Amino acid sequence: GTICLDVGGYGLDAPLKIVGVKPESSLRIVGKGAATQLFSAGAVFDAVQDSHNVHLEQFRLSTKDGPGDVRCLVLRDSAHVCLDHLHFEVGAQGPAIGLSGALADVAVRHCAIRAHVGVGTIDKQGTATGLMDLRIEDNQFDCKELGVQLTRESVHQSRTRIVGNRFDLCRKVALAVEGATVPGSGVEISGEAGKINISSTTYR
Repeated sequence: GTICLDVGGYGLDAPLKIVGVKPESSLRIVGKGAATQLFSAGAVFDAVQDSHNVHLEQFRLSTKDGPGDVRCLVLRDSAHVCLDHLHFEVGAQGPAIGLSGALADVAVRHCAIRAHVGVGTIDKQGTATGLMDLRIEDNQFDCKELGVQLTRESVHQSRTRIVGNRFDLCRKVALAVEGATVPGSGVEISGEAGKINISSTTYR
């Protein structure tokens, strides 16, 4: 089904959760651009979990400044998820988009992200984050610390593509890409010269 959000501000008393969308179903939430705003003191979506065929498009997500590791939107154990033309304004320390568990066919594209960290894996050390066909494409990152942080817990399956993005600020590094790849898989990175700095890429 489709949920349409009109222009306006939507304050949340608790995070939204999308859980258990079946493979034979789909869910699309679409706004009217940056003038449609969901805001919260903490996470806005916690989380999109155990779901298939979820599309979030054309709205703004905002969290307040404050201490603590708060993720604006978390994707966990899901497949066929698309984040398209979203605007993130995240004041807390955590990544705007947190990746967790086993994920397949996830696209983050045409988004504008203002945060400490843009996109990052969030599983604890020793817990693998499965990334099958992760695509981070044509986004604008204005991040205080890191644009994309895929930790050594990442397992890249098929192809991870980080292509066509623009990174500004990013005091530590624009890209920190680590992890393992299964045989026949790989990581593809390309973009504007001078805008991308790969911290480390490890293949095991």
